[in-house]
Amino acid sequence: MNINLINQYLVKTLEHQIELDTLRERLGVNFVIADIGAANGLDSLKYSKQFPDATIHSFEPEKRNYEALVALTRECPRIMCYNIALGDANLNGVDFFVSDGYLNDEKMEENRGDKSSSLLQPKEHLTRWSWIKFEKTNTNVRRFDCMGINDIDFVHMDVQGYELKVLSGFGTLLNRVQAVWMEVSRVPLYLGQPLRDDVMDFMREKSFTLKKDAVSDFTGNQFYIKDK
Repeated sequence: MNINLINQYLVKTLEHQIELDTLRERLGVNFVIADIGAANGLDSLKYSKQFPDATIHSFEPEKRNYEALVALTRECPRIMCYNIALGDANLNGVDFFVSDGYLNDEKMEENRGDKSSSLLQPKEHLTRWSWIKFEKTNTNVRRFDCMGINDIDFVHMDVQGYELKVLSGFGTLLNRVQAVWMEVSRVPLYLGQPLRDDVMDFMREKSFTLKKDAVSDFTGNQFYIKDK
């Protein structure tokens, strides 16, 4: 991975920095983070730099991205890496749509479309970013509450439409989660994807309050805090 791109990302202010700092101050030490859909590990590494005492569990099912994740974070023992997808059931050999391609055929790392892989079949994604291609393969899926991790304070999630499946797989452990930052869409980029209103209803039912809404006309991120 290009060292200049890494350094540029590490010094960039997070979109949810204020909300995350407030959460961190309230929780104190032993902050535990789940980075779900960790891709090449940049977010995991960034969190480890910002919160030196944090423990980070990083999940990435796509093999190439997982190898990059391990390589990038190998010198940080507080980051644990898992080559598996998370969902609401324990399943083997599940269809997995792996993305790739280059914007304008310029084969530079920053132009690569390898961050859109999903357990859901791509839908409007195919027309909005037609240069990104998908290849169907398979992967294994596990519920979070079957991973042997009992304490999570903050969930950072980018799983391309599978967000509510992942959160359902937390089971009663979701009661321990204090905040969630996740990608949300207004349009069905993937087949069967829950949209913004569906996500907000689900989070409300699980006693989370929306604190930051950065969803644009079609996609973006939301930050939720657990109700006191």
